Amino acid sequence: MNNKQKKVLMAVIAVVVAMLLFPPFHFIAATGIKLNMGYNFLFIPPTLSNGIQCSVDVGMLLTQWLVVLIVGGIAFFMLKDS
Repeated sequence: MNNKQKKVLMAVIAVVVAMLLFPPFHFIAATGIKLNMGYNFLFIPPTLSNGIQCSVDVGMLLTQWLVVLIVGGIAFFMLKDS
């Protein structure tokens, strides 16, 4: 592993950790309507006006992680020494 690959690996790890600390939140109403509530700190979830706390949108978070890992993996292998 060369120096450039180490930098890509550290950047991917930093982005994944940041995405874990500030995940996407959503609220699903009883009628099935999904409201995206944006991003917030993991331990301080957004609340609706009536005090209901929102939950982490796990599907969106996993999708974001997958995209970061794919792009990071491509960059990692493109920077390989010949």
